[in-house]
Amino acid sequence: MDLLALKSSSLDYCISKCLTNVQNGTSHNVVIDTIGKLEAYVNLYTSTKDDTETGKKEILAFPWEYSFSRFLNAPPANEEDMLLLIAVIKFLTILVPLYTLKDQPCWITATLKNSSHCLPNILQVDSSPEFELKILHQELLNLITVCVWHEQQFFDLRLPSPDEVPSGSWLHIIEIISDDLKFNDTQHFYNLAYLDSMLSCLVHLTAALGWSQSKANTVPKEPIPALILGLCELVGAFHCGKGSSAAASLMGLSITRHVLLVLNHLLAEMQYFSVKLPEMCFIGENAIEENILYTLSALWLSRDVVLRAAILQLLAGLAVSPRAAIELVQETRNSKTGNGIWETALTILIDHEEASIARENAATLLGNLASHTNLSGNHVTLIGNLAPITVKKSNNAIEAILFILEEFKFYKELEIILSSLYLRASFYIDNKERDRILSPPQLTDKGEYAYAYTKFILPDLTAHSANSNSTKSSIEDPITVATPSLLKAVAIFVYNLLILAEEEITNILQEYGLIKMFFRSLTIPPARVNNTKDLSLYCDILEMNTAVCALLSKAVGNNQICLGTILHTRDCLNVMLSLLNPAVYFVNLPQLIYLRNRLWTEVFNLIGALLNSDVQRRKSEQASSNVRGGEALMIVTSVLNECGHQPFLQTLCQAISFNSSSDLQQSALSSLTSLLCLENKTSTNNDIKSVECTPTIMSVQNMLDTVRTPRTLTLEEHAEENAENIEPEQEEKDVKVVWERKSHKRSPNQTNILENAYFGKVNQKINELNKKRIQNNKLYEEKINKSDKKELSASANETLMAGAELCRILLYLYDISNIKSKDGKQVRRKAVIVNALTSILCISQEAKRLALQNGLVEMSIQQLKELHVKLSLESVEYFRRISDKKRVNPVLKELGSVIGLMTNFMLGDESIKCATSTNGIADAIHKLWIWLCVERPLLSDSLKMLCTYTTDCYVACQSLTLTSSVAGSGPRKVPSSLSLLHEIILLISKEMDLVSRTHDLTILELAFNVLQNSCAAVECRNILAKSNLLVCISRLHPALTKKQKPWESVEYIWLEFLLTFTSYAEGQISVAKYTDALDLIMMLTSSTKSSNKKEALMVLRNIAFYQPNRPRLLNSDDFLSILVTKLTNGNTEEKYIVAAIMWTLIANNQKAKLILKCAGLDEKLQECIKRLSLSPDENGSPEAVTIMLHVLNSLRDGEKNK
Repeated sequence: MDLLALKSSSLDYCISKCLTNVQNGTSHNVVIDTIGKLEAYVNLYTSTKDDTETGKKEILAFPWEYSFSRFLNAPPANEEDMLLLIAVIKFLTILVPLYTLKDQPCWITATLKNSSHCLPNILQVDSSPEFELKILHQELLNLITVCVWHEQQFFDLRLPSPDEVPSGSWLHIIEIISDDLKFNDTQHFYNLAYLDSMLSCLVHLTAALGWSQSKANTVPKEPIPALILGLCELVGAFHCGKGSSAAASLMGLSITRHVLLVLNHLLAEMQYFSVKLPEMCFIGENAIEENILYTLSALWLSRDVVLRAAILQLLAGLAVSPRAAIELVQETRNSKTGNGIWETALTILIDHEEASIARENAATLLGNLASHTNLSGNHVTLIGNLAPITVKKSNNAIEAILFILEEFKFYKELEIILSSLYLRASFYIDNKERDRILSPPQLTDKGEYAYAYTKFILPDLTAHSANSNSTKSSIEDPITVATPSLLKAVAIFVYNLLILAEEEITNILQEYGLIKMFFRSLTIPPARVNNTKDLSLYCDILEMNTAVCALLSKAVGNNQICLGTILHTRDCLNVMLSLLNPAVYFVNLPQLIYLRNRLWTEVFNLIGALLNSDVQRRKSEQASSNVRGGEALMIVTSVLNECGHQPFLQTLCQAISFNSSSDLQQSALSSLTSLLCLENKTSTNNDIKSVECTPTIMSVQNMLDTVRTPRTLTLEEHAEENAENIEPEQEEKDVKVVWERKSHKRSPNQTNILENAYFGKVNQKINELNKKRIQNNKLYEEKINKSDKKELSASANETLMAGAELCRILLYLYDISNIKSKDGKQVRRKAVIVNALTSILCISQEAKRLALQNGLVEMSIQQLKELHVKLSLESVEYFRRISDKKRVNPVLKELGSVIGLMTNFMLGDESIKCATSTNGIADAIHKLWIWLCVERPLLSDSLKMLCTYTTDCYVACQSLTLTSSVAGSGPRKVPSSLSLLHEIILLISKEMDLVSRTHDLTILELAFNVLQNSCAAVECRNILAKSNLLVCISRLHPALTKKQKPWESVEYIWLEFLLTFTSYAEGQISVAKYTDALDLIMMLTSSTKSSNKKEALMVLRNIAFYQPNRPRLLNSDDFLSILVTKLTNGNTEEKYIVAAIMWTLIANNQKAKLILKCAGLDEKLQECIKRLSLSPDENGSPEAVTIMLHVLNSLRDGEKNK
């Protein structure tokens, strides 16, 4: 009947009727009885209705506030009022959890947050003889606790910033409780039940950061100091005077737990607001008895694991301060063993029977103690007085720490921790599994399986158990587990140890195999989060991965063996790169995005460390570093092929776009720069065969130019950025600036397949030579064979290629960095952006096209003009003064970055070179020339840019003669007598005067490369022919050089230029006209260096091509002697060149034939032909023999050679 009555009743009607009775009630008993019925109806309503938004709206639609607010607006005047208020408060405690809708705030919470309302102020009213208020106070505290708990979220880190004033605050409640927590307030202090209620409420009130509304860089304000003092007095009241038995005492256990939890919250609050000297609230100034740390440290050996973990967490938080850390090391002792804090924390950490939460806090404490360092010269040292005090043999703190770690066998225990990683959210098993594993006598308490209280975990609960049989066999030897948060704390501690003793710790980690174990601990986060326990595990795994990646980056950068270990652990590399897949993360909360961004930052740092570690050692081991660098790139690209390119590229674009997370942006840019630089270095060092051997591995260039990536939707830009975390050394990272030069050695029918394929110049000849390779990668060939006029602007439904998309983002950042103020942070940030943009413009053809369409040429040349205006205000003559250098050096550095950017931008693309020529880049360089000559590295970079600019571009070569150094003027229409080409000629003359054993010949070589390229333009050849450049060649005379080693290199540089210059009539005329130059060239044909001999002979061949020069050569005994000598003693190539010279001289010239026959050259040539025909060792080609036969026949007027 009761069930039938319930089913047939209307709960809405009953609740409405009860609320009407409450509103119209005239006696206390009637209202109390009605509230009791109402409580039953509400419980029934919530149990029968669905927990949906509609169901909650229905129950919240009743007039709760109107019905009960009248009972809350006045304090109780008698005992009946108090009992009624207690009943109301109990009912409101049931009602609060129903307010979960965002559009319906809880009016009960708003009432309690109102400091002027009488309800919260009842806590300040003391009990009177007429009626006792403690029960009312206790219920009110319970209501406040429920309201606070209802407001709290799993993440409490994102609250209003310190400058914001929250709309409602619990501060007045905290102040009231703080006043009650006084040792001399016996009414509250000795009522343990009420005291426990107050502390339980205080734990929840102080859990969310930001409640104190403190200001940064100020001393802690009330009620924090008073709370700390009152709470520590409570601890002293329960545990002081007990000596070594204080930790074993269980008196006031719940109160002590709450006290330590509140102390941890107070310390976190002070650190959140960065108040001054927060540790002074815990450290006494005078006697040791006033030192609160001395009282609290006695509890780290408590039998209660929550209490033990809480005190370790508090000590770890205090150890963030150097002063508190010194106090902990010097004053705290283990009451049982006498050990210091280092030894005690290590003992807890390596105790595998200890709970993971306590071990985690112990590891955090050790990590914070090891984080306080000083930089002494080039060495990092620990702050004084932080060394373990029990070690007397060591000379310094670092040696003492290493000694303790060895004594405690820390690395061996660390191996056990890493092998016990547990990645589930729960440590409980169901009853069926429990009964199957153990009989009832073996398991007496289900609580043994709880994470916080357990010392042993059954093997079946770990990921290492394979089946039930193995579990039963090992049940007598229970194993423990390590949580992700424990592994994170251990990784941070080891990272700090690496900072202190880099080489020693790295070698030990590698010796014990811990590097690979740390790498294998990287884990993909769980794909499902159903509750807060799953969410906690998800966050712990992200933080663990972040700490492990930071540790590995530090280790790899200093040890080549560690690098090899990581590179050859392919399965873990797959996991590491899979962490860059955006699809595996939850992004519905800002805290989750923050954790993901931190992880991505460290993953990009690790990738950069893997690619850069060997490059940094190139100076000492250049040969091996090239092999290792290529190996690292090959492994990374092959793993990307396995994991997929699109997720990686999508994350890369997203990370670079994050202006609000400068750490992530900087690490992504640095990683991209390293990848591109190594790709460029490897591709230029490899030959064609190595390319053909690995057709299945997509190169970085191929990936950028053929893989599409989702378009970045927005590019964030915030005024306040976290740029202080950008390390200064990142700015100094070497960026590969590639420049090109035209080589005269290549004949018209010879093609560098790798170079042309790399720069998108594949012609029909190359296609024929590489038909098989092209068929293996049709997509790539179609991409690089597309017209330069291809439209890159994607439609709304299309996306750009990865190279173009990255370039688009980098151009945006580059533009923004040019607008912002030039403080130190922005300069470092801009340097990283420029490095990445410079690198991608070198590799990706898609990036070049997009940059050209988006006006990078105009922007860069405009920057050169602006820099010229800045430098025009300075004087080169006073540049030696330190004050001037400090002012001008940043401008010169920015000038160098623009030049490097333009060098890579123009590399291999004639359309870009024509665009830069049209915009007057040569004229801009000429106006800056005087400043470019101030620093040799800057001058070298400028010449490299000019080499790239003038390679295979007639318009660019011609523009060198149309420049002017006069400020305010533009490019000339006709060649001038003071052009940029004249400056380069003058530079060569100066460099020739400086040649010595120690002088660097880079500038001289680059200047001649520019002249070689400029020979393509007739205007440049005329200037070279009329200049006094050939006068400098007289300094190569053996009488002046004494045939010293550096001069052989200078001779070769000159001969390379003369070979190109004499390929044209202007060079053939001017060189032959200058007697000293011609005599020196003849002399160099007998040089001790084979390459010089060959080059000099080829220059004579070019001179002989010009008909007016032939009489002079035929009348020269030295010239004829050279021909005879080369045919007699020269190698096959030299004999072939001599045959070409003879062919040129005797063409339609009977006198020349007679002179050569009189010199015996016909006989020498015939002997040479016989030797080549009979001696296979000479490797004479049939074509060379055929030509020599033809020359011999011509020389002998058609006589047949038998």
